[in-house]
Amino acid sequence: MKKAIPLPILTLSCPLPALCLASAASAADAPALAWQRCPGGGEREDGYAVEQTADGGAIIAGEAESSDGDVSGNLGGWDVWVLELDAAGALSWQRCLGGDSSDGAGDVLESADGGDVAAGYTITVSNGDVAGYHESSAIRVVKPGSGSAVQVSPGATLPPTDTDGDGIHDDVNGNGRGDFADVVLYFDQRTWTAGNEPLEGFDCNDDGRIDFADLNRLFNHP
Repeated sequence: MKKAIPLPILTLSCPLPALCLASAASAADAPALAWQRCPGGGEREDGYAVEQTADGGAIIAGEAESSDGDVSGNLGGWDVWVLELDAAGALSWQRCLGGDSSDGAGDVLESADGGDVAAGYTITVSNGDVAGYHESSAIRVVKPGSGSAVQVSPGATLPPTDTDGDGIHDDVNGNGRGDFADVVLYFDQRTWTAGNEPLEGFDCNDDGRIDFADLNRLFNHP
């Protein structure tokens, strides 16, 4: 009679939206769970690629439909979602990239300069973060960069959002609408914004920098 040999199998079950990371040498010698995290919001998020970072954390790429919870800056429909967890599983930063239709990422790599590169698809027609669209769908490669997540501005309690999907975070105070209060906060914190926020989301006049000249564009934002 043949002797049964235990197989190296580990089964995990997680509700959506969720990302589960685990490893086991064998069923008889499974390590204790170090941590688990279910990032996402009120809609659906999918993770398709993960890579360990140099500091022991993880960079994950996929797609996000939510605009709440851990997800901010959604530009409409499904966006490429890139997020980084630290070595303890806490969210370090997250970034939505896309436009008003469907965008997603299927692979991610940590680059030599400490940033990240994600590859996936888009069917967004040249709006939001998407440029150079050709046919009914296209390959898309994005490099969000290290620490490029939208952050909560001093004087606000929620992160800025893009209310109309044009790529500009006109809702600077994160209250869900773009109005004069956002212009005032942008003015007060323009130096901080230039040093801490991603250029493409706050360069309102597309001149390659965040400065006083962006105020006029933000004030006249539709």
